[in-house]
Amino acid sequence: MLKATNQSSNGGARLFRGVPVDDIELEGVTGPHPFSYDELAAATGNFSDDRRLGRGGFGSVYAGFLTDGNHRDVAVKRVSETSRQGWKEFVSEVRIISRLRHRNLVQLLGWCHGGAGDGDLLLVYELMHNGSLDAHLYDPEGVLAWPARYATALGVGDALLYLHQEAERRVVHRDVKPSNVMLDASFTAKLGDFGLARLIDDGRRSHTTGVAGTMGYTKSDKGKFVLRMGWSRNLPLLTLAIVICSSQQHCSEQLD
Repeated sequence: MLKATNQSSNGGARLFRGVPVDDIELEGVTGPHPFSYDELAAATGNFSDDRRLGRGGFGSVYAGFLTDGNHRDVAVKRVSETSRQGWKEFVSEVRIISRLRHRNLVQLLGWCHGGAGDGDLLLVYELMHNGSLDAHLYDPEGVLAWPARYATALGVGDALLYLHQEAERRVVHRDVKPSNVMLDASFTAKLGDFGLARLIDDGRRSHTTGVAGTMGYTKSDKGKFVLRMGWSRNLPLLTLAIVICSSQQHCSEQLD
C-alpha cells in the first residue's frame, strides 16, 4: 500500500499544474505500486528522445528497463502539462486498472508523482513490443492480415466483455480506438488507456453515459462513415470493427 504524502520536497503542498493535489487519493491501491521519479528517469535514460515510443495529446510514452529485481521492459507514460489528462484522470486510471485482471488488458505496474517543479505524473505499464494497432492498420509497408485483424477484434471483444459483465464492478472505457489497442510480442491485443474510464454501479443493467474521448462511428445514407454522438455499451466494439476496416484501399487489396 502506498504511504501517501501531500508534501512537496520544499515542505509545501504538492502541486500539479499549480493546483494542490493529495496523494492520499491513491491509498488502498493494490497490485501496482509507487515508483520514485529517479527510478523512472534512470530506466528511460532521463526520458531521452531516442527512448520515446510515441507522443499524443496526453503526453509521451517512453521505453524503459527496470532493474528493481525483476529486470523487465516497461513503457512509461509521462503526462504533459497541456494534456487533457489531469490529476483526476490520473487517479481514475490508477484506481480502475488496479482492480482489473485480464489477458487482453494492458497491465499497469505502477505510478509516480514526482520530479522538479509541480511534479510529473507518470504511469508504468508492461511494454507492448509491437506498439499500437493504428500503426499496423495504416502502415503501407505492412498491412495487417485479415486473420490478425480477426484475432485482434476477438481479443478486444473479450476485454470489453470482461469490463462490462465479468469485472467486480462494471467499467466503461469510453475511448476505444486503434491507438488505445496495444499489441504484445505475440501480437495479442490488449486494451489500454483508462484515463477516461468510469466505474458503474448499476446492478448490471443496460447503461448509457455521456460522450467522452473519441466519438463513435456510424454509416451515413451515402455509405460513408461519420461521427455519431452518444454512447451505449455496444458502441465501443462496433467502433473498433469499423475502424479496423476503415482503410478501404487496404481492405480491397486483401480481398482481391
